[in-house]
Amino acid sequence: MKINWLAVLKVLNKANISLLLFLLLAGFLFVYKADIGFAIRHKVLREDRIITALDNDVLIQNALQNVLIEYKADRAYIFRFHNGVTYYNGTHKNKFSCDYEVVRKGTSRQATYLQDIPVTLFPTFIREVNASRMTYDDIRDIEDLRVQETLAEQGIKGLIVVPYHREGNLLAMVGIDYINTTESISTINLLEFKRIAKQIGDMLL
Repeated sequence: MKINWLAVLKVLNKANISLLLFLLLAGFLFVYKADIGFAIRHKVLREDRIITALDNDVLIQNALQNVLIEYKADRAYIFRFHNGVTYYNGTHKNKFSCDYEVVRKGTSRQATYLQDIPVTLFPTFIREVNASRMTYDDIRDIEDLRVQETLAEQGIKGLIVVPYHREGNLLAMVGIDYINTTESISTINLLEFKRIAKQIGDMLL
């Protein structure tokens, strides 16, 4: 039988090319195995963090909604510090923003307008919150006129804002506003409200 050496060489050539490609792929995977694994893990962890953050946001919003109902308030919210550090440090660069807000039906939302506020504009407000003294059933009793006027512009008649500390730092401020009536403020147990605010604060990432 006559052998077609040309056909044999073509088959061997194809086989060698396939083998070479296989070896190159195997080598690539071996060399970059750790990087590929890291990239996959990083993507999964990033997606997990996004899901966790979204879940937390829902939990926080629900918790604020419960506070709104429990304390018969018109607005419940959380201010957080930012711009370099995530806590109050008193520097001119430090800012705070309203990151979470729920409102009673018919009450205007204010969070959009309460962003990137320099802490140096409201030092008295922050100091009173930090000392758990920002509790007023009539904002006209607030001595700082800038604070009083700013609250009045939002239609606020009374409010309670308490601090949330973590590792010794003022990390956030949790508050409720009263727009229509302030009668229920005098019945609120401040220590109990601070305990609930801490539970909500602990959800913050």
